[in-house]
Amino acid sequence: MAIGSGTALGWGALLGYGEETTWGTKIGAANFMEFDSESLKKTIDTEKLESLNGNRAFIRRVQKGTSVDGAISYDFHPITGISLLKHVLMGTVTSAQVGATVAWNHTFTASDMSTITQKGLSFEIRPDSATTTAFYYTGCRVDALKLTGAVNETVKAELSLVGKDATTGAFATTTAVFSTIRPFIYYDVTFRFDGTIASMTTGSTENITSFELTVNNNLHKDESTYSLGSTSRTALPPGKRDITMSFVQRYDTTTAFSRFTQGTEGAVRLILDSGQTIGAALTTYSMHIDLHKVFYKSVESDISDSGVLTQRVELSVVADTTTSAGKDVVISVTNSNTAYA
Repeated sequence: MAIGSGTALGWGALLGYGEETTWGTKIGAANFMEFDSESLKKTIDTEKLESLNGNRAFIRRVQKGTSVDGAISYDFHPITGISLLKHVLMGTVTSAQVGATVAWNHTFTASDMSTITQKGLSFEIRPDSATTTAFYYTGCRVDALKLTGAVNETVKAELSLVGKDATTGAFATTTAVFSTIRPFIYYDVTFRFDGTIASMTTGSTENITSFELTVNNNLHKDESTYSLGSTSRTALPPGKRDITMSFVQRYDTTTAFSRFTQGTEGAVRLILDSGQTIGAALTTYSMHIDLHKVFYKSVESDISDSGVLTQRVELSVVADTTTSAGKDVVISVTNSNTAYA
């Protein structure tokens, strides 16, 4: 059959990932994700040599370094993809049972790069249900995670990845299983601002209409991550972790502007609570994202029509070295999984 005469359909695609034991060494998928789109790709840098050889045409072309990068977009979920948070924060996770229930609480703490995340991730993507071949992307690390929420939308996640290499091979024999729990939706979201995380109460709640939260690991991706004797990266270290958040809310007071102009220090807790109970317990599938020290970086409240006035607030997030042992972000997840080793 001639190449291009067949038809592959995106609805048959599957995406799975596994945590490598050695960075860059392929491992089969142990976790599968429902996803909206993916753009992972392998790039090979090439050069046409400019040598003078009596010919006006180029006659030599060489291949140079290879790289892997791209992103995966998906509905943010209280179970699916949660183990990736270790690799987003490049830190550790501790798990504890919630009383005598089937619910467990998992606390993800940021770090420089723990031994867990040094090992990296392997992603495998089957593009179509009619094939058993998959694309493998190995040695992947999380460059950034962006979460967005807006009225009438599910909470969206975009995971930006950088990797070491890519190959093709047989798709995992593991059966893809997906959670029956729904993803987070806009009405699951609560935004709180107060002086510290410890002082948070229901009275700290403020109404917002949308948000965007980004954790950027600023991975080093330039020539310094390559070595002589290898076409692929031999290192992929993180740079400074930069956390940013912005949100939109209806304008009704000058409080946000005052926080901006006065350099008010505070803390933010973003709560995502699905309301879905875990087993017979009253505990629900939920998440807290705590930003321990924030400042209002900008407040914009343009008036452009006769409609409802809104303001866009941008936050600057830094580590709190006074009350939280140098933490900038901590993510706490409650679900039915017992551990994320």
